Parts: sequence; C-alpha cells; structure tokens
Amino acid sequence: MHLLFIVLRPFSWLYGLILKLRHRLYDTGFWKSESGPVTTIVIGNLELGGTGKTPMTDKILHILKGHLKVALLSRGYGRKTKGYRDVVTESPPAEVGDEPLLIKRMHPDVPVAVCEDRLRGLEQLAENHVLDLVVLDDAFQHRPLHSGFNILLTPYDRPFWDNALVPEGRLRDVKERARYAHAIVVTKCPAQLSAQEMESMRESAAWYSTAPVHFARIDYGALRSITHPEEPKDWPQSVVLFSGIADDSLLHDYVASKSDVLEVKKFSDHHQYTPHELRMLMEICANFAGRDPVLVTTAKDAVKIRGLLGDTGDPQVEILELPIEVSFMTEGLEEMIRAYARTNKRNS
Repeated sequence: MHLLFIVLRPFSWLYGLILKLRHRLYDTGFWKSESGPVTTIVIGNLELGGTGKTPMTDKILHILKGHLKVALLSRGYGRKTKGYRDVVTESPPAEVGDEPLLIKRMHPDVPVAVCEDRLRGLEQLAENHVLDLVVLDDAFQHRPLHSGFNILLTPYDRPFWDNALVPEGRLRDVKERARYAHAIVVTKCPAQLSAQEMESMRESAAWYSTAPVHFARIDYGALRSITHPEEPKDWPQSVVLFSGIADDSLLHDYVASKSDVLEVKKFSDHHQYTPHELRMLMEICANFAGRDPVLVTTAKDAVKIRGLLGDTGDPQVEILELPIEVSFMTEGLEEMIRAYARTNKRNS
C-alpha cells in the first residue's frame, strides 16, 4: 500500500498545482468573486465526503431560523436536473438531490432551493422570498461566491492536516484553503474526547488557519418507520443494514451495538436506488429464515426509498430509518454564528 501511495503522489502534486493556480487567479482578482444579494454562511469541507455536512446544516438551521428569515441553497449533488429548482417536501429526490430533500422535510418552514450556480441561486431565492440570510451547503470550493462566514468541517478519524490530495489521499482541495475558514469543526468525534486531545488537534490546525477549532459528535435518534416516521420503533433483534453514504463506519458500529447485524450492503454516496435493488434487499432478509430481520438505513437514504415502495408491491419486510443530529462538544460556536448573523443580516 505504501508503494501505491508513492506512485500516486506525483498525480496529487499535479492536481495541487492546478488548484493553487485556480485559487491564485481568484485571490488576485483576475477571476472575480461576488457576495450576492443576501448574507451567506457556507458549510464546506476539504475532503471528498463523509464529514457530516447534512446534520451540520440541520443544526445551523435550528440555531438561526427562530431569529432570522433564513433559507438553504444547495448544489443538489446527484440530481438528474440542471439549473435552479425550489425544493418542496414532495419533490422527487432525483430532481433535487437527497440531502436538500431531507433538509426540506426536516424544516418545511424554511425555503430550500438547488442550483449549481450559487450566485444565480441566491438571486432567485432573493426574488422569491424575503430573507435575512442564506445557508449554503458544500460551497467552500465555489470561488465565484464570496461568503461572509465559512464553516469548515473535517472528520475526527482523519482531519485535513493528516490527509493528502486525491488520488493519494481524500482531499479535494489544498490544505492552505483552511485559512479562509472562520470556524473549523472537527466532526464525528468520540463521546469521550479529552481536553488534551482537543488541544493537540487545535495545534495541528493552527499550522493552516487561525480560525477557532470546535468539536462535534453525532447523536442518533429513535428508529422510525419510513412509512410512518412519526412512530418511534424499538430496536429489533436482527437487522440487515444498508446505506449510500460516504462513510458508514459510525453507523455500522452504532447499529451493531443495538441489534445483530446479519448483513451489510454498502452503496455509493448519494446512490439512486431502483425497485430491483429494494427487492434484492428484501430477498436478503428472506434468506435469513427464522431470524426475521428488518431493513435499517439512514434518513438520507430513506427519502429515496419511500418513492420506490409503490413499485415493489406490498413490502414483505419492515424498513426503518435512523435519524441523526449534531451535538457541539465545545462552547462558543453557536454564539459566534448568531452574532455574525445578527450583525450582518441583509434583508433581500
């Protein structure tokens, strides 16, 4: 494996040079960045995925929406459409993306839209709604937009300072971009994280950014049926676990602590499920005669599975979803976000 990394390293260097040239063109003003018509908060990362942007977006909307007229703008990764689209709770996930649809269903009172051109999306949102602030999901690399407040996420198990650019590592942007963050959040931390380890990680991040470093963990909610999500469910004795997320390690460990995991089916991140795949998952459960397992998946995957139930007939196996939320382990970040929003809100 070490030899493979050595072979891939020159390609990572070349990719890094291209990225640095691109950033240099924006930093010098040769290519323009604009703020847009509404104050923005950007949630982003340097990694390819798996940093927990969706639960962090949910958390920040909860922090802000009681005090401001706030909206969410996303690229809508994985959708089969282009251009600007408003997201409603009944939107097909293939048209708007799974994560924006999940956020809309969690926050039906918040305007949610998708657009790959973030500036155009902001302009359209400002025309359609009276807004104080827009939260943008996964826009840290979108240099045409100049955001007022950038929240950079990085995972605990391999933070950006211990990672490398693709293809050698998992970074999609250079580490030096961290200096543009206004806050860094180490996500998916263990529940028992010592003050000494926090300080060590802060010292490592300080080589690349002066932004304050905060820490957050993932908390899992109660199981619920994907057809009746208002009804909490007890943990079954046996489950078949499936998901289409970038990193399923925490999910697997948590589910295994609650039930006997008979089989795990991992799909690619943002996977668009088919009726055939859903039938296949049910057949896997049927193969465990006498164990009567149920299917368990993430809330993000559940928004896509719901639309398939009518194409597979009456499901013979119960399908449950597991919601998650972010909990901050350090103080100050919520106050920092609220203070920025109050001071800089710009009513559209």
